[in-house]
Amino acid sequence: MKKYLSTYPLATNELIHYPLMYPDTLKKYRIKNISYATLDFLYDYAHACGISKGALRTTLSRMKRDESIMPVTSDKRARYRVAPLQLEVMTNMQKKRKTKASGFTVAVYSFEKSQEKQRSQTRALLQYCGFIRFAQNAYINVHGKDDELRKSLVDAGVGDNVFLFHIKKIDTNDLQRLLKCWQIPKRILFLKQFRKDTEMLIHGSDGSDADLFNRIGVSWVAYIIHVSATEPPLPSRLLPRDYPETDIYKLLLKASIKHGKKMINHWRDANRIEKPE
Repeated sequence: MKKYLSTYPLATNELIHYPLMYPDTLKKYRIKNISYATLDFLYDYAHACGISKGALRTTLSRMKRDESIMPVTSDKRARYRVAPLQLEVMTNMQKKRKTKASGFTVAVYSFEKSQEKQRSQTRALLQYCGFIRFAQNAYINVHGKDDELRKSLVDAGVGDNVFLFHIKKIDTNDLQRLLKCWQIPKRILFLKQFRKDTEMLIHGSDGSDADLFNRIGVSWVAYIIHVSATEPPLPSRLLPRDYPETDIYKLLLKASIKHGKKMINHWRDANRIEKPE
């Protein structure tokens, strides 16, 4: 795990994204009796990723302050779940794989020189939502729901500085120009290595429910941050036939299905709702 995370580094708030999102993900598949993550569970998961309790507490406090997580109380225990923006991002990512793109969303922003902090916040928010920079102060993404993104931009105080445009079609010549922005041959080499390293991480498990959950969870987050979030939002017809991104997704999906029962059992045991005395 340590070697994998040194190759594909993840911030603490990114690493714990998986257990925070896990219950809402399972609910989409109508799986019952799935409670939200307890603090003890997050401590154990973070420890497996090399994160101290102090670092986790600091991150949770910041995430609560930024409203990127929502504390909930169940059986008198503090639990944590993701906020609406994160659910919107997850829904958009899943939708992209099930349907053909209905167009693109282009984000353009403008700030004064004194507003560098706001500029950085905007870039980070757009990148988290899957937007890719293609020109100065301009980002692009496949079109999806953006209600929570717009709300988050307003909450961050940059709503008047950012414009989101829905574009139904981009000229083929312009798409080819966009293709060059992502240096596809170099990216293919990266994706192939990422798949190899991720497969080794999952297959290196000791077979226990907890270790499988941790390794697959870290793999999914690394995929989201280092692959999905940086994927060029372009029609598949413009990409090489053997473009390996889909193979990575299939690897993770297959592992999640194969070990799904063990992962769910681990979750239920570790986040058990205590019966009232």
